[in-house]
Amino acid sequence: MTLSQFEALIARFGPVVDSWPADQIEPALDLLRASSQAQDLFAGAASGQPAERRPRPAASDLVERRAH
Repeated sequence: MTLSQFEALIARFGPVVDSWPADQIEPALDLLRASSQAQDLFAGAASGQPAERRPRPAASDLVERRAH
């Protein structure tokens, strides 16, 4: 998955991963684990705060939440 595709998922479905198309979740989580830019996009969607004012979520926390 590209960063642009990830950004489109967030724009269309928001930061609730379970609302994303099932075939896109794992590729998105893989990108989230590997990309600080993806983490920033996700954090921004989740918090609504500007990038410089928000903490970065740990990708492992998101993956763990998805597993439950």
